[in-house]
Amino acid sequence: MYSIVIPMPDSVKADVLAAFSAQFGYAETVTDPNTNQQIPNPVTREQFVEDMVAYYILDVVKGHLLRQAMILAEVEAEIELNDRAAQAIAYYDYVREHGVEP
Repeated sequence: MYSIVIPMPDSVKADVLAAFSAQFGYAETVTDPNTNQQIPNPVTREQFVEDMVAYYILDVVKGHLLRQAMILAEVEAEIELNDRAAQAIAYYDYVREHGVEP
């Protein structure tokens, strides 16, 4: 398993928790789906921040993999289209040279 640790002084902990909570919408209470009542959020602020950082990292990786796949698809499509174009040119040249279709 790969872990990333971000050491920070205790003096900025409250700022980090507040910033991520505000930016990504942490709620102190959530609606219990069974009772429809407000209950304390079972996810702590610390867990929430950790989740948001992890989701950001995974989103960056997903974006990178998507760009790599798009590049590969473009290269493969170009190879296929060049081959098809070469076949069409060869066919045209044959007909032009011989006056008949192969």
